[in-house]
Amino acid sequence: MTFATTFLIETPEQERARLAEFPAGSINHALSTLPVLITDPLEGLLIRLPAIVDRGPLTIVVVPVRRLTCTSLTAEELRRRHGGYWKCVVVASEDPRYPVGGHNLSVSETRLVRGEQIRIGL
Repeated sequence: MTFATTFLIETPEQERARLAEFPAGSINHALSTLPVLITDPLEGLLIRLPAIVDRGPLTIVVVPVRRLTCTSLTAEELRRRHGGYWKCVVVASEDPRYPVGGHNLSVSETRLVRGEQIRIGL
């Protein structure tokens, strides 16, 4: 079996360069300077989202519950590393805009993988 096209996913360096092209002060531009910390599957993890300095050092902890799907992605968007979004439940927050209880957020996979996984020892 042969395939007519090669499907390449962007490298970590290409991902950082793409994020750095966003305007200074944007979340994506800030994420371009942070390392990927989570390589495990995201569903069900407790994740402290990375604080974005320009937006205040407020802690938000989420649990990704479902990867959101989009049917109208271009070929370029499909090749993006960490290119999707997740429906997340807010489980702890210092940010008054996103209180615990009743708030589901759509969070980019790019931001989630740069967050800190919180491990609970039982």
